Amino acid sequence: LHGETKEYRDVVMHVISHLQKENLSRGIYLSGPPGVGKTYLCIGITNYFARQKKRCAFVNVAHLISSLKRLFQDNEAMEALLAKIVQADVVVFDDIGGESVTAWSRDDILLPLLDARMNAHRLTYFTSNYTMQELQERYRASATKNSEPVAALRLLERVKALSEEKILKGRSRR
Repeated sequence: LHGETKEYRDVVMHVISHLQKENLSRGIYLSGPPGVGKTYLCIGITNYFARQKKRCAFVNVAHLISSLKRLFQDNEAMEALLAKIVQADVVVFDDIGGESVTAWSRDDILLPLLDARMNAHRLTYFTSNYTMQELQERYRASATKNSEPVAALRLLERVKALSEEKILKGRSRR
């Protein structure tokens, strides 16, 4: 951590102390600009839990949505993929909000996934270029450009129930 900004060090120290707690009930929502190390930190979190023999999933949200579109005709494969994400002990949703936002991706994919994880009290982490407030605004507008504030709020309520927000600032590492 030598040579890092105080803000960056503070978030890293928060993550370390978070991981040392027993009976974790909520993950962390890491937001910040591209390249500051959000994904890198969450890979570390995933590795930490994997070493403890927890079932982990690291899910890039944009890739998930495009994979599910390709599986559209294979309902069984689609359900199996979603079930793995729901049932994992720890999941990282990487770059949430970076996908093409549609009512389908928001209401039929992300909302049920997050709802199931919330109801099962499963540890869930997020990375995003958007703060939680900005993410809610992003999910208000679907591809149809109609504002859907209730749908956005429903999704964000699950994100907030599953995680606490930490904003990661620092230089780009790319």
